[in-house]
Amino acid sequence: MSQQSHSADSGIGWGEVNLLPLKRATPSLKNAPSVEDSTLLARLPAWVEQAFWCFLVAVGFGALQSYSGLSRVAWLIADLFVVGCFVQAFSQYLSVSARAWLFYSWPALAITSCLWSLVPSLSIYHGLQLTATVMVGVVLFTRWGFLGTIRIVFLGLLSAVCLSFIDGQRDQFGNLIGVFGHKNQLGGAGVALFFTSIVLFMPRWRLVSLLGTIVAVVAVVFSHSGTALLSLALAACTLAMAVIWIMSRSVFLIAIAVAAVLISSIVYALSIQNLSIVDEALRLLGKDATLTGRTVLWRYGWLSFMDHFWLGVGYKAYMASPLTTSTLIQYILQQRLPYLHNNWLDVAVDLGIVGLGMFGVVVCLTIIRIINVFIRYRTILYAWSLCFLANTLIASLAEGSLFYNHSMTQVLIVVVYLNAVVSTVRTRG
Repeated sequence: MSQQSHSADSGIGWGEVNLLPLKRATPSLKNAPSVEDSTLLARLPAWVEQAFWCFLVAVGFGALQSYSGLSRVAWLIADLFVVGCFVQAFSQYLSVSARAWLFYSWPALAITSCLWSLVPSLSIYHGLQLTATVMVGVVLFTRWGFLGTIRIVFLGLLSAVCLSFIDGQRDQFGNLIGVFGHKNQLGGAGVALFFTSIVLFMPRWRLVSLLGTIVAVVAVVFSHSGTALLSLALAACTLAMAVIWIMSRSVFLIAIAVAAVLISSIVYALSIQNLSIVDEALRLLGKDATLTGRTVLWRYGWLSFMDHFWLGVGYKAYMASPLTTSTLIQYILQQRLPYLHNNWLDVAVDLGIVGLGMFGVVVCLTIIRIINVFIRYRTILYAWSLCFLANTLIASLAEGSLFYNHSMTQVLIVVVYLNAVVSTVRTRG
């Protein structure tokens, strides 16, 4: 894997890392054997594998859903590829997997929930798929490293978003969706492409990164996704604060103070005008008081959580079982729903307070570790992890991409966590 400088005085970090050519590589884990071996998978042309990962990223973010079964085929190939990797280099991938044991606790609980699930077979099936999804993250990081993964994400999202502009498809309300299934998916892809493009703003990449940034912003704007607009603003602020922290800690503290004053001033101005902060925020985001029906989902989901407080109804069982209120919700809203549009509530309903606690602990530990690594190394490359986490946390309030099988967000959070672990191991070594 290409090496980067970790000096605290080396500047922002643009230009310190050369990502060309992209090569398969293994993180420098203690006692981890090399990925470079003579197996069949090692002889697979790098460009073929890279092209597949880019395609999986695009599909994983919701692109090409109009082609029936394409997503399932892509994830099936990924699962089979992962199995092949583990079979041919078991000790190596097991060593890397051991570093991501926190995330294996999720599918372990999901599979165990079959003991009390309303749909036991479904909980086992999706629990096994969740295990495979975590393994995909392990394999992606092991074979391509953190830098390679970021580039793969960039190429996959740039291709999907550009294809959406060419396709030009809009939903019934006139929002651009392109090759994506929903405006929120296009908006989410645009946000991820935005901060990925900025992080990759380095020699030999600046022109294409600038193109990616412009394309990303336009995609978010034309998708009219309120969640994506909020995530874009948060990503921009996160990047700005990261750059300030890298350049000067004293300036960072000043920026924090200025931001606190501005926020306080805005809150005070709204209060003296007798304006509701929530109402104004909803108006700016183009949402109604029900958040386009989400509060209806949350109300019924909360009731189910309270009825099955400790262990829930079983992983993925709430939306599938006729014994729950999911059928009533879908009748009221007149649409088929895959989840409750709130990651935390989804986990609580399916796995109770035990699952919610496990989910929260893993997320919090991931946040702490990633912030610690960024503070220690102070390079723009590690700001990608911060932006990814911020974007994921915002999305978790309205979508359900974590603790979810065959989710690209689930794959990438494993990569981000493993990179933080490897960076810590290198420092101690």
